Amino acid sequence: MDVTSKNTPAKIIEFIDNWKNSKGIAITEEQQVEFARELKTQLENLEYKVPVEGGIVIPYSGYYGDVPVYKVAEAISKATGI
Repeated sequence: MDVTSKNTPAKIIEFIDNWKNSKGIAITEEQQVEFARELKTQLENLEYKVPVEGGIVIPYSGYYGDVPVYKVAEAISKATGI
């Protein structure tokens, strides 16, 4: 799975299928879908905290258009002096 591309539920299920097969783990397609849904719920409820008082969080999600997000964050940081 290309980690720089946008994931879809189908791609995540494919990743899980390939991963379990490479490990020799036998689960049904129904269990696989259930796992993907439960994992999605866990990730949606992930807690994010700013590491320092007065700091800001700039989430990294891959790319903004064709530009890696870390480069956007770096440019914002340099422009604002943060």
